[in-house]
Amino acid sequence: MATIIIFSILIILVLLYILIQNFKIHHKVPAKQFENIVIAHRGYRALYPENTLEAMEQAHLAGADGVEFDLRLSKDNIPVVIHDRKVERTTDGGGKVHELTYDEIKKLKARFKKKLYNFKIPTLYDAITLIKLHKLKANIEIKHSRNSKILVKSVADAIKKYNLYNQVYVSSYNFIYIYRLRKIDPNIITALNIDHEINGNKLIAKVYSFLFMDFLINFLNVSILGPSYVMVNKKFIKKYKKKNIVLIPYTVNTTRFKKFLMKHGVSYITDRVV
Repeated sequence: MATIIIFSILIILVLLYILIQNFKIHHKVPAKQFENIVIAHRGYRALYPENTLEAMEQAHLAGADGVEFDLRLSKDNIPVVIHDRKVERTTDGGGKVHELTYDEIKKLKARFKKKLYNFKIPTLYDAITLIKLHKLKANIEIKHSRNSKILVKSVADAIKKYNLYNQVYVSSYNFIYIYRLRKIDPNIITALNIDHEINGNKLIAKVYSFLFMDFLINFLNVSILGPSYVMVNKKFIKKYKKKNIVLIPYTVNTTRFKKFLMKHGVSYITDRVV
């Protein structure tokens, strides 16, 4: 009886391995160009309205090597650059992004430190035009979307159309989005983001990191890992450098930790460029 059970378990494990290998992304893209650089978080968000072209422009002028910006879909499936599900915090409008048309969204004014500015919510193509103009590197983060397949394909199409393969990497906390993107175009550089808390729970995050993170990195064959900065130490850096994974932690705002990361050749995303 014990022999049958052991044999059955082995058969299941073999079948599981075959299944994983069949669906696994086997192509990995080098990402050396993203090592040892400074990326401005949502543009220069410490001093300017986040995720606006003006914030990205100022990040460039301040000396940032690249910018990070977030993407969601409008009601009419236009990729727009905004972090939150709702527009209240960062604009003078109200409502959820996916319930507003682009015509409604582009009329909104940016809100920053309780003041309104005549800056608009950009589209993906607005942001691409700016990063190409200044030859900036970029981290495009795909946020949750009810039409995620459309959003993912829009990003893939834009990278191909404008030949951004060496200039842009795409990140998400949702590994399914990264998987879809890699299936559409395995030449796109991707990053798996990971927080030190998941739904406000540090224990769940630790279990996820211990049991699933390395498996997902290998399964998706991502080039970059984007961890919360609190997860990063010498041991963490050494571990992923051995795996040829580029580390780009967020959001690093202290001078001391910036120096620590740069000493170890680790890039970072920051609110404060200087």
